Amino acid sequence: MLKQTLMPLSQLENKMSEKFNVAVIGATTAMGTALIQLLEQRDFPLASLKAIEADIDNVDENASVKFKTEHIAINSIVDFDWSSVHLAFFCDSDAVSLKHAPLAADAGVAVIDSSSAFDKRIDVP
Repeated sequence: MLKQTLMPLSQLENKMSEKFNVAVIGATTAMGTALIQLLEQRDFPLASLKAIEADIDNVDENASVKFKTEHIAINSIVDFDWSSVHLAFFCDSDAVSLKHAPLAADAGVAVIDSSSAFDKRIDVP
């Protein structure tokens, strides 16, 4: 039998005020740009936002993404420190997701992938 435990209201309020370090992989793609706009519109509780690109060679060295009043520099996915984020949104190709999403997950990051790379894997929710 499943035992249900209710969370005290004080703990729930603490969770609701928690802020998250978030990475958007493929930040300059159409999906990444739309996601960043949605995070802003919905006032997602961010402590920090990291804009990440896998193919950094095709991104202008002064490129950035706008979030609220800030311009956030684009970082390379190569040697990215996954322990610096709580949540990673993958808005890039299957190949990028297949290579880097497991590294993020292994570092304890909650991964949300928009590609179809893991669709057929029963071990991936």
